[in-house]
Amino acid sequence: DLGPFAALLDSERLVPNLHRAYAEAAGAEPGHLLDISELFSEMVDFHGGLPSCAA
Repeated sequence: DLGPFAALLDSERLVPNLHRAYAEAAGAEPGHLLDISELFSEMVDFHGGLPSCAA
């Protein structure tokens, strides 16, 4: 439950942002490479399917 953040557009974007925050809090340098395929997989899981694209 995202509580007050439930209405955020593209809430699945919280997943990589949290990964970045935790990595940097653990001592990783800003911009340190993260596993992009893992992040996208977790975003899809969090979203419940592939996010839609209106581009």
